[in-house]
Amino acid sequence: FLLQPLFDYYSYKELESLKQNKSFNRTLGFDHIYVVHLDHRTDRRKRLDNIASYLGLDIDYFSALSKDDERVLNRYGTSELSPPQKATYLSHYFLYKLMVDKNYNNILILEDDADFELNITAIMTDIHSDLPSSWEILFVGHCFEATGDQVGETSSVHRLYRSIFPMCSHAYAISYSGVRKLIELLDPMIPRGPIDYSLMVVIEEGKISSSTTHSAVESF
Repeated sequence: FLLQPLFDYYSYKELESLKQNKSFNRTLGFDHIYVVHLDHRTDRRKRLDNIASYLGLDIDYFSALSKDDERVLNRYGTSELSPPQKATYLSHYFLYKLMVDKNYNNILILEDDADFELNITAIMTDIHSDLPSSWEILFVGHCFEATGDQVGETSSVHRLYRSIFPMCSHAYAISYSGVRKLIELLDPMIPRGPIDYSLMVVIEEGKISSSTTHSAVESF
């Protein structure tokens, strides 16, 4: 019987550990990976599907709101956000609500222009080792960020820092406690600016805790 040698070599505990590691790797240690994606951008979806397949990642696509969907956009806010900015803001906010509805402990949110380091799994394994149990936001990628105090010291290469003013929203993770705060802090009826700016502001104000790694996921 073909499976017998496998069970002779590995104990049940070791097999369970291998199974858990595989599951961890496929979602980079999070409950779920969502990509905020405009359905008509099939080119971006194809590119990300190829990347996910190559890296062995499981990702789901969350349909982003279109800048042309005036019926929905006009329900929210009176700020100076442009239609694309408002659509992006609402897309992220609606995903926050979905996370709560599905009762996830945490999720990784990507935008469809995200691009991964080839060793993303190794990077995230180190980062999770240093991530505090009470974490709320983790910026896995950014466009610009100052270097705050180092958090933990598992790796001398893949380091984690306290966030100062992380810019861009193409790759960040949120915990359940974090998303409950964001739903209140980022009320779409009174947006303070684009979603990446609004996240940066509430972090700078100390209303939510955040860590940053430099930088496992870039945008192209």
